[in-house]
Order: sequence, then C-alpha cells, then structure tokens
Amino acid sequence: MWSISCAPHTGSAIGVSPRWVAVGFSQGGHAALFTGLMASKYAPELDFRGTVALAPPVELPLIIDLQTAEDTAAVTLFLPYLLAGLRTTRGLATAEFMTGLGQRLLELAEHAPVRDIHYAVAVLTNQDIGTTGLSARPGIEAMLSDCRVPCARFDQPVLLAAGTADEVLPLAAVEHFAAEIRRAGTDIELISCAGADHTGMLCAAPHMLAWVAERMNAPGTAETPLTRRGFGLLDTTGDGYLTIDDYEAFGLRLVQAFGEAPGSPRALAVREGYRALWHSMAARADTNRDQRITATEFLIWLHTHWDDDGFDRDITPLAQAVIDLADTDRNGVLDREEFIALLTGCEHTRTEACALFDRLDTDHSDTITTDELITAIRDFCLDPTPDKPGAWLFGRVG
Repeated sequence: MWSISCAPHTGSAIGVSPRWVAVGFSQGGHAALFTGLMASKYAPELDFRGTVALAPPVELPLIIDLQTAEDTAAVTLFLPYLLAGLRTTRGLATAEFMTGLGQRLLELAEHAPVRDIHYAVAVLTNQDIGTTGLSARPGIEAMLSDCRVPCARFDQPVLLAAGTADEVLPLAAVEHFAAEIRRAGTDIELISCAGADHTGMLCAAPHMLAWVAERMNAPGTAETPLTRRGFGLLDTTGDGYLTIDDYEAFGLRLVQAFGEAPGSPRALAVREGYRALWHSMAARADTNRDQRITATEFLIWLHTHWDDDGFDRDITPLAQAVIDLADTDRNGVLDREEFIALLTGCEHTRTEACALFDRLDTDHSDTITTDELITAIRDFCLDPTPDKPGAWLFGRVG
C-alpha cells in the first residue's frame, strides 16, 4: 500500500502536503480500504482525500466459495498464501484436510516470491491439494469473515478497479463489495478493466492518477456531523439495517481513535467484543434470520426484550475489552484520567469526558468497573439516545 501526498512547488525545498490518499494493489488494496475506513479519525490533523484499491481481495468468503467449489478448478496463487497466513496467525489445522502436495505448497508459500508460487500452482487443481469445498471446513468461514473489509460507509470517496479476466481476485467479489458500500452511502467509482488479469490490473494506473489528481485539487470537504438518534445511532452505515458490518466499524474506529493498532491483542479483543454484541442482538431481534435487523425488528425487540441476564453476559466481553484497552496501570478498572484519555481520543472534550465519567461511576468509587460499563452498554442498546452514558461507544467514533 502507498500513500500519496502533494504540495505546490514553492521554488525552494519541496514540501509535503497534509492532503493525501491511500492507494494499494491486491493485498495493498485490502490494506488501503481498511485505512480509508479509519484515516479521518486516526489523523484528523491531516487532510485525507480518499482511497484507491486495485484488485483488492474483498469479500473473502465469496472469493473462496468461487475458487474452491469444484475439484477440477485451478488453484490460484492467492489460495496458498491465504492458507499459509491462516495457519500461521490463526492456527488453521491444514494437515487435517490438505494433501501432502498441498502441505508442501503452503511451506513454499511461507517464503517464496510470487513468481515461484505462480509456477507451482500452474497445473494444480483443488483436488490435487485438498481444498475442494474449503468454506465448509470447520472454522474456515469465521476466519475468512474476520478478514473482510466491513461494508461500511467511507467518509471520503473510493475508487475500485477490477479485471474481467482476473482469476486471482474475481470481478464478482469486487462488484458485490462496491454495491454494498454504495448502499451504505459511500461515494464510490468502480472501473472494470476488460480482459485484464491480476497483474494486468495495473493498466488502470492512468485512470487512477487522474482520479487522485482530481481529489487532491478538489476543495476541502470537511464532513458535517450527522444528528442521529435511536436506531440511526446504531446504523452507522446509514442503510436502514443493522448488520455485523456496523459493529465491525464501531470496533475498528474505537481502537483506532484510541491510537491502538487494529491488529494488536487489545484491539482484536475490542473488535471481537463488538462482534459478540452483534450476535447477541441478532439472536434476539433478527426474527427472520436474514443476518440484518430492520428498524421494525429493532423496535419490536425494544418493547418485548427478554433474557436481560443473558444479554448482560453477552455484553461482558466488550466491556472488559474496552477497559483493558485504556487500563494503563492494569488494575482492572478505569480511573478518571484513563477514562478521559480514552474519550478525548474519541473526540470528546475533557469537560464532556469528566461528565460522562461521573454518570458512569454509579458507586462513586472514582473508577469505572466492568459492571458499570455493562450497565451503560445495555441501557444504550435498549434505548439508543445520545444522552445515554454508553452512547460514546457507538457515537462520535462511528
């Protein structure tokens, strides 16, 4: 992934402008999209102008479904790198389903350059390496879903490009992602490069450069904060539904606002806590089981909610992870200064943070405990209004 910044020539030293865009190809495109979701909040002192992603591996579950559905389908160079990564970082037990040839391919992928993997997979099929129907393997779908770029609203424009002949990252996956983030309110342009394979996607460079130049020269467009209440406070994508991607966006933006790397153990715990909250709410409110909660379903749940004790247990991982994120002295609670540091990172003023601390500190111990945070999250989920103490977990960072 690259970032591009420009500044007018001053006649002396060339300066570096605060205006910038995130640009990436293939895996770098995946990184650029994650950057685009968080850049404005992460570095508000800079002037972020947008994201360019050429052939990004979005919608990994769909890509793997398409590429491993048939025994006779050719293995792409993307698959061994992906599986080697999941084996190393997530403990995927590849030996349980891959052939000996497949295992040797993964060992090669751990250190070999793309050229070598390209030649290695040239005559291989899913049957040869044991990857037919990969998505059905236990744990695979969850791992792939965790790698997805959330289909959330980007606050600056996005340019996507995909090739019609790209066997590594199929056009259908990029088209699906583009449609979803457009529906969420993103200003998105999608280029389909006729006849381009994966490496041929670099043919989109002239269009990319023109797009970047236009974005760099455009007037600044500071986003006007939206006034949201009720269901709209939770529906961060603005598409009229609650989905897991809303909660993915909450988690990413919270940890980034606090300055935590999104892949650190503490950040991953926060992100998993938001996912757990989504699954808990979906189990109760998603009555037709279509993996999204409409405003109507949400209101019905609010008026008939059940199993509050179970809901509190489901909230606990998020509350604990948020405390661990900001608990610098590691005593298991947040004192006033730790809480203020967390909220000022989320764009609250110190005065606002102090007022929120006093409202959350119901036992007047001058600390925020896990139980107090659980209460705040539950009360906000059951009555999502901006004045609730738990609203900051879903508000300004979203």
